[in-house]
Amino acid sequence: MTTNYKTNQCGFTIIESLVAISIMLVAIAGPLTLANNSISNAVASKQQLEASYLGQDLLEYIRWVRDTEGTSQFLGEVGSLCTVSDPCAVDTTKTTFTGPTGSDSALKGSCSDPSVCVLYYDKTGTHQYGHDGTTGATPTTFSRSLAITRISSDEFTATVVTAWKTPSGVRAVTLKEDFMNWK
Repeated sequence: MTTNYKTNQCGFTIIESLVAISIMLVAIAGPLTLANNSISNAVASKQQLEASYLGQDLLEYIRWVRDTEGTSQFLGEVGSLCTVSDPCAVDTTKTTFTGPTGSDSALKGSCSDPSVCVLYYDKTGTHQYGHDGTTGATPTTFSRSLAITRISSDEFTATVVTAWKTPSGVRAVTLKEDFMNWK
């Protein structure tokens, strides 16, 4: 007596299954990589825009000081301290220049000590960026420095560098503007 078994098996082999899974992984990984890159680029653009605004804030502050105190007063206080070889920090939340680096002074000192140029953000009070971290403000990844280049007795160039740390290294935005005594 002979028994006859049918060998009709339905299903996928392991190789067919692995190929199908690989195709699905490629189909899913592509859009996820694209979304991840888009988010990274959006964050980088936001940081670059924020750095540009922080640099422009300092240029506007210099313009305000020039208009209220005059170019010679500003150059007398800041021009000799904030040079290209030794830039300095200027706190735009302060309204006075009392001495070279007084506690109420906008001029905070040389950026040869990198901690001087770090910007702090006050989340609870003024919602402003400044160089004073003693009022409960939290440090940011941004630092800002100012360098003054005298062109003449009534004209100077202000160079503001706003830098920030990213996972891929340090990035910076540099803004330059010429100022003259227009009064």
